Amino acid sequence: MIWVEVTNEGRAFWPMAKAFPYPSGVVTVGPYGIDDAGERAELGRAMLPHGVSPGGSARVLVRVPSEATLSEVRIDLVREGLAWFSDLGSQPLVVAPEG
Repeated sequence: MIWVEVTNEGRAFWPMAKAFPYPSGVVTVGPYGIDDAGERAELGRAMLPHGVSPGGSARVLVRVPSEATLSEVRIDLVREGLAWFSDLGSQPLVVAPEG
């Protein structure tokens, strides 16, 4: 488990999801690894605890399966149904393996 603080440095409100399946447009926290083919291997999403206005922040608990801790994990934000924030120019948080 990893606690992360996310800050909305943009101009748009980030709505939270209430439950899975996540409606299009809500923002979630998406951890992932990179597989052998260089593709994103998604892990389970984490929901924001509340909507985040521009300039606001939220603390989010991200659960990473133990088998995923053997390699680097990247933590990114996702505007569900639209885009990963890193696809739009943001840098994901990179967490090195423990040990």
